[in-house]
Amino acid sequence: MPVLSGRFVLRDSGLEDLLTFAGQPLSASGIVSGDVAFEASGLEPEALLATLDLRGALQLKDGEITGLGLAEAVGGDEAADRLSDIGMELQIAGLDQAANLRGNLVWRGEPFTATGTATPAPLFDGQSAPVSVQIKSNRVTAGFDGSTSATQGLEGAVSIKTDNLRALLAWMGQSIDAGSGLGRFEASGVLSADGREIAFEETRFVLDETSGEANGRLVLADRPSIDARLALNSLVLDPYLSRSSTAQGGQGGSGAQTGTEDTGWSDAPIDFSGLNAADVNFAITTQDIRWDKIQIDESALSAQIKDGVLTANLDRLTLYGGQGTGEIVLNGSGGLPQIQARLALNGLNAYSLLSDAADFGWLEGSANIAVDVATGGGSQRALIQGLEGTASYDFTDGAIRGLNIPKMVRGLSVETLLGWQDVAAEKTDFSSLTASFEISDGVARTSDVSLIGPLIRMTGSGTTHLPDRTLDWRLEPKVVASLEGQAPTPRAKGEDQKLAGLGVPVIVRGSWSNPRIYPDIAGILENPEAAYKQLEAMGGELTRLLKDGRAPQGQLVDAANDAINRATGGRTQIDVQKVIEGEVDDKDILKAVEDGFGLPSGFLG
Repeated sequence: MPVLSGRFVLRDSGLEDLLTFAGQPLSASGIVSGDVAFEASGLEPEALLATLDLRGALQLKDGEITGLGLAEAVGGDEAADRLSDIGMELQIAGLDQAANLRGNLVWRGEPFTATGTATPAPLFDGQSAPVSVQIKSNRVTAGFDGSTSATQGLEGAVSIKTDNLRALLAWMGQSIDAGSGLGRFEASGVLSADGREIAFEETRFVLDETSGEANGRLVLADRPSIDARLALNSLVLDPYLSRSSTAQGGQGGSGAQTGTEDTGWSDAPIDFSGLNAADVNFAITTQDIRWDKIQIDESALSAQIKDGVLTANLDRLTLYGGQGTGEIVLNGSGGLPQIQARLALNGLNAYSLLSDAADFGWLEGSANIAVDVATGGGSQRALIQGLEGTASYDFTDGAIRGLNIPKMVRGLSVETLLGWQDVAAEKTDFSSLTASFEISDGVARTSDVSLIGPLIRMTGSGTTHLPDRTLDWRLEPKVVASLEGQAPTPRAKGEDQKLAGLGVPVIVRGSWSNPRIYPDIAGILENPEAAYKQLEAMGGELTRLLKDGRAPQGQLVDAANDAINRATGGRTQIDVQKVIEGEVDDKDILKAVEDGFGLPSGFLG
């Protein structure tokens, strides 16, 4: 059988001529040189090709190729149609051995280095050939180790890494409006690609603080689409829905007297435009979800993103010792972010949840919460201000921290007029606390507050101003003197029971983190005789002094004057002795009380 052998020596050949010879008629420039020996045997072309062997090296210097047709894929940038500053070297040790490539080029102003290996022989037989390629630039590092063929595309292990995914997507023509998140991204797994369709399996990834494993399919188009199953270790939402740590929030409501400042809601912009990057259909399981201080444990949800709208169905939500279901819709398709939420949460640890979600730290118990709300706005504050909908809660076997309402009412004194301040060691136990709310413009109103406890029954109504984080409630407690004679277990909600105790209307007003809580003086004075009789039956500082017949009148007067002085900080001009002797009239007394306690003029009538 005849053997054909020879040697090609290229000196300063033109790249465009070689591309045309290879069937790629592209506009190109550059100098190609090389020294390649070949050998083949046979008489027919098929036999020669089947036995062809090549050995040697090729070099390209100062290369440039244009007309690639890639501009449309990257937002119409014409620079994408050109590769420049190409420098390559190819080492060939035989067609059945791995050929080695190394070099560099510039695409759209970005320098890249490339290394790779491939075994050419299988390609001549129309089979898959082993290929390994790595491309690096300052923006991204990508690698592939697998096989390729003209008919089956790519299949193998792939990896990609970037320090700024948002910037990389923008550079690739998938611009996303400025915002936080979409920074560090790493992924590696098994990939197969055929045309514009890419399938991935066992793909482990890290995006910002979120990590997990994915299996699915990606279709590249003007708007890419992704269908995937995600098993996440953690889903951390702070980079995408974070509140600015430096944003200055508002103070509590007007007139609120608080011991600490309330940082309020953030005015930092919230941006959902990242939802427009692709259409997505996800089935997600996660070990935990975190946003700010809120933490959700092992959960399952399905999420769909279509035309910038994310719809998340919460199939199983585990959080704060309880369970939940619901649906959340985030709409980033328009100018302002829009949110809709329908949630049913049961058996939650109320103290932990409210502390983390709203810095609301004085209510504990097991909570059932139902929420159906919608809102829109470009910041956390705007979203709170725009809330519309309904909500209800049902707390059981809990307590109001920092307040012992029965004890305070039984110990009613002049100092009470200052308002009951919270004492960390005190609390009001209850078996049931319920209310429902109508929410409009971020203001939640209720008229059916009900609390049942061993020493107290309470009804009430009021307003919770969510944007200002303030409360304005009026409660009607009925308090008994002690547990003596009471059933050891509170009666059921709504069951009629007459309590032989003092009913003192209570005002809760001010910042929800530290509100003023004080009796409604005007309500008491509507029927002072009945109030005194109840107070006398309950006991209390004033009645003990007045009933103590052994105490001389001067001692009673001194005690009363001292109590008034301490309660008002010395701001009143009331002289109890002159009141007893009738030297001042009722109007003067009421005005002095108003001035002393800082009440509005005419508050006491």
